[in-house]
Amino acid sequence: MELICIIMQTIYYNKGKQINQDYIMNNSPIIELDLHGKSRQDALLCINKTLSQAGQSVYLIRLVHGYHGGTQIRDMILEEYGYGRYPGILKIRPGSNPGITELILRDLF
Repeated sequence: MELICIIMQTIYYNKGKQINQDYIMNNSPIIELDLHGKSRQDALLCINKTLSQAGQSVYLIRLVHGYHGGTQIRDMILEEYGYGRYPGILKIRPGSNPGITELILRDLF
């Protein structure tokens, strides 16, 4: 069974044609990844896949994991990627609500 990772992103159009997900992964500065309903392992695989495919223009990956169903995914993110454990992540910060965690890949300035 194939794992499906959903990138939540504004749909971009160029001359009336929808731009595909590969373009977004390589050209968008912020990627939002929906982890709702995923197990810890599936969420980990989705995050790793997104990190490995993110282009040079990406500086932030916003992980939307929710908080009403518990904090297992948020805790896994902090355990797996916190304290310099992943070389491509500069820092981790909470998002605009408790159900979001942001991975900062590089500083803008």
